[in-house]
Amino acid sequence: MVAFEPQSRENAARPHNVEGWERFLCIAGGLVMVGTGLRQGGLVGWLRAGGGGVVLARGLTGQCPAKRVIAERREEIEALKARIEEAAAKLAELHRNA
Repeated sequence: MVAFEPQSRENAARPHNVEGWERFLCIAGGLVMVGTGLRQGGLVGWLRAGGGGVVLARGLTGQCPAKRVIAERREEIEALKARIEEAAAKLAELHRNA
């Protein structure tokens, strides 16, 4: 499909960050939420169906932008932690030599 080619190429460049049971549960839960939301109707039903659609898309694509951002921030924090520990070790060495 032409409309989805750019997104398909973009997703192909990134590895899946939703896999295994988590992906299965997203698909199953999303389908249940969409179904019950549509059956319920009204504002709450439509909100449930919309949320279910988001969860279903997460499971079908295997991509979760929120999870990716959290993982990236965690990597940044670990890198900063390593730099702080390295600086602390150098500072302790300077105090011993002084």
